[in-house]
Amino acid sequence: MVVDLFGRISKVLRFINSRTLKLKVFTYPDLIRIKIQVLLFFIYPTLSNILSLKQNKLPSHKEKFNKTDNVLDNIVIFDNDLKFDEVNIFLRGHGKNFSKFNNKKNCMLVNYSFLDDDKLSESENYFSKRTLYQTPKGFLNVGSGSEIEECMKKNISFILLQRYQLFDNKPHLINPKEVKENNIYENYVKKNKNCKIIKFYFNTPCKTIRSGSGIHAAMVFSKISKKVNIYGWNFYLNEISKNLSIFKLFNLLSNKSFVQSRKNHFEYTVCHLAIVNRLLELKHVNINGYIKDLCIFYPNIVKKALKLFYK
Repeated sequence: MVVDLFGRISKVLRFINSRTLKLKVFTYPDLIRIKIQVLLFFIYPTLSNILSLKQNKLPSHKEKFNKTDNVLDNIVIFDNDLKFDEVNIFLRGHGKNFSKFNNKKNCMLVNYSFLDDDKLSESENYFSKRTLYQTPKGFLNVGSGSEIEECMKKNISFILLQRYQLFDNKPHLINPKEVKENNIYENYVKKNKNCKIIKFYFNTPCKTIRSGSGIHAAMVFSKISKKVNIYGWNFYLNEISKNLSIFKLFNLLSNKSFVQSRKNHFEYTVCHLAIVNRLLELKHVNINGYIKDLCIFYPNIVKKALKLFYK
């Protein structure tokens, strides 16, 4: 009872702190947890699951993917009639210069909204106010969440990637909020032929895989396209170099600056390492960005990440 009461009080104080003083002392418990979690990852990868928060739990053994020759077996797309010869995907790491891509076809900007204050760092201000980037002519917005809602308000064409969860071997939207939002999206798309919804789910009963819009776009379009080029897949890395020490890699995976704004950054990182590494095996997929370099430069880290998601 005392522990539960302390947890509730702590949660209230954290919320007040996040809206007012933003004292870093409230991040120390999470920072310690994450540091130990990454240490376990280096020693025995699957033990890192112990310190994942409930809402971000890494897959249990039964929930892990079956490893086949093709990573696209891990995703199932349904109720979709879209097919492409070539798709060019841009993540925010690419920036805002598209002068070299005027003649490229099927250019997709994934959740392309930027912080209103460009002096703020992404890592420390992940949930700060953003504005959707105005797409160049012929480009298309792709993703989910607030970006799609902004597209609807401004009558901008989009492709919504709607992730379902596998439950009793069938795809479902579990969260009541998602069900309500999906009804709004469905009705909107029926009236706007330039907008589409692609429904998909991961072939696992795990409901807490922290994948993200970049992985969703890469997996979905790789499955329905003959060729895919991905630009700016940096995953919040400013750079990545060869021959980093174990200590620097450790701090890279337990990024202190993310602790205050995104406590599941480790879970997102290992998921990206596992999935991006497997996407690199596909001949029709070309990836540009620092997350690719991290996979190539540090294969031992990738092997550990793969153990968290594959049997």
